[in-house]
Amino acid sequence: MFETFNEDSIKTIMIAQQEARGLGHKFVGPEHIFLGLIGVNAGETCRTLKLKGISLDRARDEIEKRLGRKPKLIMPLAIEFNDDSKRILEQSWGEAQKLGHNYIGAEHLLLALVADPNGPVPGILEQFGETPCSMTKKVAKIMDTQPLDTESS
Repeated sequence: MFETFNEDSIKTIMIAQQEARGLGHKFVGPEHIFLGLIGVNAGETCRTLKLKGISLDRARDEIEKRLGRKPKLIMPLAIEFNDDSKRILEQSWGEAQKLGHNYIGAEHLLLALVADPNGPVPGILEQFGETPCSMTKKVAKIMDTQPLDTESS
């Protein structure tokens, strides 16, 4: 499933799983992928989030308000992706293809998260004074300044 993911997007997914575990959640949802994007601390996409004051701690606090923190008594070894996060992973490939890219990068994950009108990320962004439309424009601007074929950016 992850063969089209570049190094940053794979790290994002790994951090998302760690964040889910840290919150005591037995699933990886779009919220955790968003935390993974902030936590990967790589590239302009992450810098764009941080410039808006969206730090990992602040975003985690916002997600904890929404989903709660569960006791970490017994956690499964493998944390499954829920249906919403699977849909985001699929949409990120669609975002990459729209841009003519043959890989999924962190920027494609963010575009998919932001484009999901029923998902949690647009609401989280609004807590930080950002709208999905403005974030999409910022990511598009970043993408315009980077080479198109950066497999492992």
